[in-house]
Amino acid sequence: MMSAERPLNTDDAWRFITQIYGNDDVKEACLTLQDEYGVDVSLLLFLVWLGHEGRVVPNMDMMVEIDGVIAGWRENVVKVLRNLRRSLKMMDEEGALRISRMILSSELEAEREALGPLVRVANMMASASFGKPDTDMRHNVDLYLMFRDVPLAAKALTDRVVQGVRS
Repeated sequence: MMSAERPLNTDDAWRFITQIYGNDDVKEACLTLQDEYGVDVSLLLFLVWLGHEGRVVPNMDMMVEIDGVIAGWRENVVKVLRNLRRSLKMMDEEGALRISRMILSSELEAEREALGPLVRVANMMASASFGKPDTDMRHNVDLYLMFRDVPLAAKALTDRVVQGVRS
C-alpha cells in the first residue's frame, strides 16, 4: 500500500458527498441501502470519499472507531430529524410539507456536522492506499458492509454508488 499525506478537511468531504449524491442512480441506491439495510448513507459516502482521496480504513477495529465517533449523533440527532421529516411528509397538509422541507435542511446540516469528527479520526489514522482510487473506495465500502452485516445482495447497490464517482 502507498501512503497519502495531505490532510483531509470537512469542506472537501461535503462537496464530494453532495456532488455524488446529486447523481439520481447514486441517490436511489443510497436510499435503498439506508431503508432496507440500515446503512448510514453519510458514513458510506464519507468512506467512498476517503477512498477517492487515497485513504483506506486499515481494519475492522478502525471501522468500529470511525462509526463510534458519530453513532450517538446519528441516533440522537440525524435519525430523529429524519423520522420527524418523514412523518410530516406523509401528512396531506401544506403546513406539514413546508415544515418537512425545513427539517430536511436541518437534517442535511446535522449530516454535515458529523463530518468533523469523521475527518479528525481519518486524519489521525495511518494513511494508506492501494494506489488506485477505485480499489480504495471499494475496500472502504466492503469493510463497512461487513461491519454492518449487510448481505452480499446489497453489493450491487454499493457498486452503483462507487460507479457514480466516475459519472
